[in-house]
Amino acid sequence: MEANGLGPQGFPELKNDTFLRAAWGEETDYTPVWCMRQAGRYLPEFRETRAAQDFFSTCRSPEACCELTLQIIFAKDGHFALEELAQAGYEVVGLDWTVAPKKARECVGKTVTLQGNLDPCALYASEEEIGQLVKQMLDDFGPHRYIANLGHGLYPDMDPEHVGAFVDAVHKHSRLLRQN
Repeated sequence: MEANGLGPQGFPELKNDTFLRAAWGEETDYTPVWCMRQAGRYLPEFRETRAAQDFFSTCRSPEACCELTLQIIFAKDGHFALEELAQAGYEVVGLDWTVAPKKARECVGKTVTLQGNLDPCALYASEEEIGQLVKQMLDDFGPHRYIANLGHGLYPDMDPEHVGAFVDAVHKHSRLLRQN
């Protein structure tokens, strides 16, 4: 860390590196969660910003682009070529909800981190049912070399409270899984 509070190449020091440590196959206290936002379309603030102007006007406005793109994005979906991706040296492979975790692990081995794969429609369920589905997903993947995610992006009409319930359930159940 440099005297100005910035790390190498002027980047701020990470306050939470759980996601990166999980991706690298290192031990973590809990399973990190990544929610692919499908361009933020489930967030009310994203929809409000987008409703104010058409797509091309947004593209021509650096301020609008900045406001929209500062809302995290990540690409995934390599289920059709799991073995090839593992052989090609990919560290993390995203799975949709149709791929069985145990089958995916057999295909990629123990040196690739898997990410996925709750059916996004699960977030339309009650918070209690979301918790049960998350527990089953975590049990199927196990606590190591895994990043929780939906098996596809968030849909535009998803309730942010249910997204929060998903994240909370992953953190809660993954901590319990690590204790056993």
